[in-house]
Formats: sequence, structure tokens, C-alpha cells
Amino acid sequence: MDRDIETVTLPKAKRQLRGHIERTDRILALAEAGNWPEVDEDEIDALAEGWWRLFQLERSRLITKPTGFCRPGRTVANGSMT
Repeated sequence: MDRDIETVTLPKAKRQLRGHIERTDRILALAEAGNWPEVDEDEIDALAEGWWRLFQLERSRLITKPTGFCRPGRTVANGSMT
């Protein structure tokens, strides 16, 4: 049975192994620094903006609810506590 398997020479295998080791070392260094998985600046900005919008939405819901931030029995009317 003949299969199409690439025959890898020892020097080629060593070159490929070196690349894998370098990538693995980089991943481990990032992980030890708390920076793994890698996230680029655009992804961080998008996540932060999304979180901020959700935070604002939830806060606005709390403020507009009758129970909102006030103690039971007190309400906010026209910006002042009553």
C-alpha cells in the first residue's frame, strides 16, 4: 500500500522542532506574565466598550426602577430625595 507521506529528513525535522520550541517558550512566557491567551488592542477595546455599555444600561435600569438606589419607602423625584 503506497501512501503520500512526506519523508522528513533529520535536518528538516530539527528546523521544524526549533520553531515549535520557540513558539512554546513564547506562550509559556506570556502565560507566566498573565498575558495568555494573547488579545490584541482592538479586541481589548471592543470588550471594554461592550462591558461599559452593559454597565451603563444596568445602572440606568437601577436608577429608573421604583426601588432603584433608594431605601424602601423613599423615592427620588425631580433629582431630590422625598
